[in-house]
Amino acid sequence: MITVPEQLPNVIDRALRTAYAEHTVTAVIVPFEQVAELVTRAQVADSVPCGSDVRG
Repeated sequence: MITVPEQLPNVIDRALRTAYAEHTVTAVIVPFEQVAELVTRAQVADSVPCGSDVRG
């Protein structure tokens, strides 16, 4: 289970490697709060600064 969004890449990598090596399934539990924070960060990163001309 992750507790901060920065852990997600390493946790996913470890889960995939474990599943592959053990020929089994793995589960990664991501609390809603962490998902919400990741989505918020992505939206902020993709947003256009106020007053910018997006038409080119």
